[in-house]
Amino acid sequence: MILLAQDMTTNTVVFTAPLVPPTDLQTAVTAYKFQRREHPRGAWSDVGIAIENEITLTNQERDKKCEYRVLAVNKACIGKPSNTVKAVL
Repeated sequence: MILLAQDMTTNTVVFTAPLVPPTDLQTAVTAYKFQRREHPRGAWSDVGIAIENEITLTNQERDKKCEYRVLAVNKACIGKPSNTVKAVL
């Protein structure tokens, strides 16, 4: 899965991830979990969950280097993390 930053403003970032076909997780995706960490070695923390493959994260910290990723979730498991996207707002 490839995470894309679609729009960034002062303290907001919009991410989209391609829809995950059921064959990748064996059953349909029920949600997408978005995570962030401080670049380069911070711990990953959940910053949002969405039923759709797009999320708008508001009130993000400014002037910090952060990395974001997404994981597809279904009833059985949480999928592998996507690529990371670096952002400084």
